[in-house]
Amino acid sequence: MMRRFRRTTFGTLLLAVLAGVMIAPLPSVEARPVYFDAYTTRYGFIEGDQLYACGVCHYLWEGTGARNLYGQSIEQQLYVGKTIQQSLADAEDADPDADGFTSLEEIGTHLTLPGYNCTNFQQAIGAPLGYDTYITPGVASCLEPIDIRVTPSAIALAGATGSTTTADITVFNNGTDDDIIVTAYGFLIGDPSLSIVAPSAPITIPVGQSQVLELQF
Repeated sequence: MMRRFRRTTFGTLLLAVLAGVMIAPLPSVEARPVYFDAYTTRYGFIEGDQLYACGVCHYLWEGTGARNLYGQSIEQQLYVGKTIQQSLADAEDADPDADGFTSLEEIGTHLTLPGYNCTNFQQAIGAPLGYDTYITPGVASCLEPIDIRVTPSAIALAGATGSTTTADITVFNNGTDDDIIVTAYGFLIGDPSLSIVAPSAPITIPVGQSQVLELQF
């Protein structure tokens, strides 16, 4: 009887230990990826903001996987051993989607997607309705068949009497269907001291392309 009692006690203890192992609480897991937390913290985004999305860096709006042009610019910084915080900072001056605005200007000022322009925005997977309205600063919607944008929106020129001053302005074709054909240049203010000296009209700007114009005062 004593031997049976001892065996039963050992078995009971063993079961108790196993039960304790099985019901022990698991360690907590981060609810969001570390990279996403670093991004939202740096730029102050909270849930509900239009740029509070994995799709800022990834083609898949609600997930991970392949990265868009902006995500690739971050990835290049990470590859050389930088932290995610430093990678975000060092990628801010780049313009990965080639729309004339840096990533910092798009994210911090205009709240637009730094990895897309009106040529490639349809590569986003599962993006929300209306995301075409925050692709490129100054463009109401990338769904417009003809969409022209000029940057900078304002320019200041000054020069000494008898001398000339020049500056560049860039015309973007952000449309989806038609080339922009410029047959002549003109200024609404009608100032004869202002002129476009290059290139000579007519010019054609294909969809997704841009043309630099030289302004002379």
